[in-house]
Amino acid sequence: VPSGYYAVNWYKEEAAPVQEETTRTGAMQLILCCAAYALLFLGLWRLIKRPEALKTRAKGQELLQVALLLLLAAAARMLVAALVPGYDVDIGCFRAWATQMAQSGPVDFYQSVSFCDYPPGYLWILWLLGLIGRALGGVSEWLVKIPSVAADITLCALLYKSARARGHREALALCLLYAFN
Repeated sequence: VPSGYYAVNWYKEEAAPVQEETTRTGAMQLILCCAAYALLFLGLWRLIKRPEALKTRAKGQELLQVALLLLLAAAARMLVAALVPGYDVDIGCFRAWATQMAQSGPVDFYQSVSFCDYPPGYLWILWLLGLIGRALGGVSEWLVKIPSVAADITLCALLYKSARARGHREALALCLLYAFN
């Protein structure tokens, strides 16, 4: 190692033993979430496929249907975000970066952390999350999952808007497929 530099291990020398019960509980939560997603998706799909279910002429009713679908999708995703743990390394980085941004702001951020491979754009979002987390007593795993949920719901709305030219039912079906993916 050259003078003035130091080497860092990016792995643990001895991995902690896996708690079988914790792994089993996490897997069961994931299976239950997937089953709930599937049931919700199938129920909404059946509703969309019924000819009389979506016969609306008023634009306000169509927007209400899309808004309800987006609200259900957001609620389902936030529930999964709360119940299913994220990838430890990513969640740990996001929480640490959000906390660091809240403490010192963006000036010299890259010099103040030991590792950051994200561009500044997402760090501005993490800065906001860090400020919110500081007000709530800490940046939680659930808090750092909110931007990805918001991005998914926004994309879902954009999919609906772009597919609307083919018809409300078709656009809603596409939106549903993405929303409960």
